Amino acid sequence: MIVTGIGYNLSVFSPKELPIPYPLNCSPEENGFSNAEIDMIIKAGNKIKARAKKMRGNVVKSVHTRNAEIGELVFYLKQWLPEKWIKAKKKAFFVEYLDKAGFLDFKGKDWLNNFRYIMSEKDKNKEIENFVNSYYAAIGEK
Repeated sequence: MIVTGIGYNLSVFSPKELPIPYPLNCSPEENGFSNAEIDMIIKAGNKIKARAKKMRGNVVKSVHTRNAEIGELVFYLKQWLPEKWIKAKKKAFFVEYLDKAGFLDFKGKDWLNNFRYIMSEKDKNKEIENFVNSYYAAIGEK
């Protein structure tokens, strides 16, 4: 595996520089990249671009839902929450965190008002579950 130094922001929440498998039967060039290396980088870039597009979600009123990106954030942050917290407390934390940290601001004023002041705790928790399920659907799991 080589790291080309070419980074790509997979989503808003997890910028990553990924290693790209080095082409078989290929030696590193002294100056620049060989055609095999360039093809490998393009192929890896296309996979990353496709995943990034998928993570942005569907388009609703010309705005991407970003549900999979938010779900990815929740998925990775879950591991840092205290183990003694029950499931409901963890979901309540994410409801507050995502709202207060501004991760939901792009959804629009009406959606935010509904989320903040009208939705029940059960419905808010369901939104959190839906974000995570969107992430699993985007990566093809669950």
